[in-house]
Amino acid sequence: EAGVAAAEQGVKAATTNRAAAEAGLGLAAATHRRIAELRGKNSATPSELDQAVSGLKAAESHVAGAQAGIQQAQAAAEAARAGLRAATVGASYAVITAPFDGIVTEKRVEVGNMATPGTPLLTVEDDRGFRLEVRVDESRVGDIDRTRPVDVVIDSLGASGARDWQPGRISEVARAADGAHAFLVKIDLPAGAALRSGMFGRARLGGRSRQALMVPASAIIRRGQLTSVFVVDKDNRARLRLVQLANTSGERAEVVAGLDSGERVVVKPGATLVDGAPVRPSNRSAAVTTGQEVRQ
Repeated sequence: EAGVAAAEQGVKAATTNRAAAEAGLGLAAATHRRIAELRGKNSATPSELDQAVSGLKAAESHVAGAQAGIQQAQAAAEAARAGLRAATVGASYAVITAPFDGIVTEKRVEVGNMATPGTPLLTVEDDRGFRLEVRVDESRVGDIDRTRPVDVVIDSLGASGARDWQPGRISEVARAADGAHAFLVKIDLPAGAALRSGMFGRARLGGRSRQALMVPASAIIRRGQLTSVFVVDKDNRARLRLVQLANTSGERAEVVAGLDSGERVVVKPGATLVDGAPVRPSNRSAAVTTGQEVRQ
């Protein structure tokens, strides 16, 4: 802006110089006319007339130079204004504006780094609402009822019972399955100051009622990608058996393969329990829940 102001002052100065030159030209022209008339009456010498002609030509040259000075000053002022516009645009790039209010969750550049077009600078998160994403097997995605509320719980917030489950709302069900034949389901969560991106949560999706084989979650043994339970045979011996789970919700786990209704399982197998070890059934250790009605 200072450069523009200086250039505009230059235009004003050049305009003033032209006005002075034009005044000098008027005086030189009047002098020339007067000397020429006197010379015609032999009242002025040839030398005086030559001086008047030279003064007129010099005044005309001075006016032409002043006009050129105005044009140069105007060009300089326009260049200064163009520079100001370019600087204003450049300065606007220094202000990063997000399309929404939120918090910065990741800074990808440091002060002094060169910023290039297309390179992310920051990751900004809209903390006004969060979403839980779960994947549902293709065999069950058709049973999802989007009109019904969904129970969700965030494990890291200290879930300890049914009171920790909160209502959510299904906002989207993917139209295509992923490589594992599962569909992505997005659930809008209730507002909560303690929620953070990346937390692990669980959801109980609403659907039609059906009969399912359920066992206590404490009976499930997980070793890598394998899940198994200890089944109590007729001789009261524990037999390790691989099972396939469909869903684990709270204190119950749904078994879809590997168990039959009515079989007995060890509810809390210890670390020392091995296949074939004798067990003593009790109301607690032999408990198994089968044929219960659950909602998908």
